[in-house]
Amino acid sequence: MKYLVCADGSPPAYKALDMVYQLYNKDNDSVVILTVAGVEEHFWQDAATKEEQKKKAKEAGDKILADFTTKANEMGFTNVEGISEVGCPRDTILHIAETNGVDVVAMGARGLGAVKRLLVGSVSDYVMKNASCNVLIAKTAETQ
Repeated sequence: MKYLVCADGSPPAYKALDMVYQLYNKDNDSVVILTVAGVEEHFWQDAATKEEQKKKAKEAGDKILADFTTKANEMGFTNVEGISEVGCPRDTILHIAETNGVDVVAMGARGLGAVKRLLVGSVSDYVMKNASCNVLIAKTAETQ
């Protein structure tokens, strides 16, 4: 099995990593840890400002990825790959899952309220509905 764990630094994302560990077979399975830093771009921003925002977002994503990779190695995962991207999280997650032959996408639910979910949508909801593979969504007490 190949697992894709979506890492955003939130408690539900760490719980997703824990849940994958419960399913993980050290002899046969592999894990891809993915961090996607989303950047809002506005038409009034110049190119230099946009690039600076992307650079800061990438640095933040790299830090989260390093933390998750360290945690995965401490837990005992053996075949771990890390990917850090900047872009639209929901589209990037689906693209990485498809191009890497992932069997299960594991991610946390952030617990958006009903109004915010209606207005901006939920990444986990979008991935669950559009992924061609299985999706595991972890919730913590504050997101239930």
